[in-house]
Amino acid sequence: MAQSALEAANAALFKLGAASVTSVSADTSKEGVAIAARLDICKRSLLRMHPWNFATKRSIITPPASVTLTTPYAAYTATNKITYTVASHSFSAGDYLTAASSGSTESDGVFEVSSTTATTVVVNAPGVTSLSGTPAAGTIRLSPAFDYTYLYTLPTDCLRLLKINDQDDWTALWRVEGRKILSDIATSMKVKFIYDVTDYTLMDVEFYECLATYIAWDICDYITGSESKKRDLWTDLHGGDGKIGMLPRGRFADATEDSQQLMDSSSWTNAHGFAATTVVANTLG
Repeated sequence: MAQSALEAANAALFKLGAASVTSVSADTSKEGVAIAARLDICKRSLLRMHPWNFATKRSIITPPASVTLTTPYAAYTATNKITYTVASHSFSAGDYLTAASSGSTESDGVFEVSSTTATTVVVNAPGVTSLSGTPAAGTIRLSPAFDYTYLYTLPTDCLRLLKINDQDDWTALWRVEGRKILSDIATSMKVKFIYDVTDYTLMDVEFYECLATYIAWDICDYITGSESKKRDLWTDLHGGDGKIGMLPRGRFADATEDSQQLMDSSSWTNAHGFAATTVVANTLG
């Protein structure tokens, strides 16, 4: 049988000495209920534990586009409120936006969206009681509230972001919060990430065996109630008691299927006396 979710589930149940299932979603037996509830969660959790080569994906993403203001552009409409008029938009209450070139210093900046209609975006503007200057066809765009300038949305299947723009140094500052990447990069970014693999035939065989063991450990209490069996499965997976675990072995094999990587000098390495470019083994995928 080719690798599949059903085969992985039954491999886990075999490790527990439990009955096999006929489906990962529709089997109503005790074993089937456990598999339906936990298989996918265990798979995604194990994928996040290591930058697996087979689960690595690359993409180029862009921040939300700026929206151009239309007549009457920006206007002070109520106490501490500014209303921007646009042809259409996708802002929601609670978002933050950055307004630029709106014709007024009071209406340029970062604001929290208070409410919206199809063609207007109302923001909270504490302390603003009027707008100076002449309203203009500036722009508004989705942005973080502070610290960073641009907001990117993670790819829908991203489980773990590994790298952006092929840089590990301090010049490419970024942070993942929720399903967003906060950054000061203005136009686009190349992202390398672990994705949610749903085709089990693509999985590395050692990951696949780790997955069966991890599922067995996860559902052991529910299926067997045996604390000693659960401890044994943990040792099989992670190692201990003189054993090298499946997961460390799988990680090592995965990390060595790559060329050596160059570690370029950065401000940090230079400050610590390692200015020369050094060749290091790639252990991060």
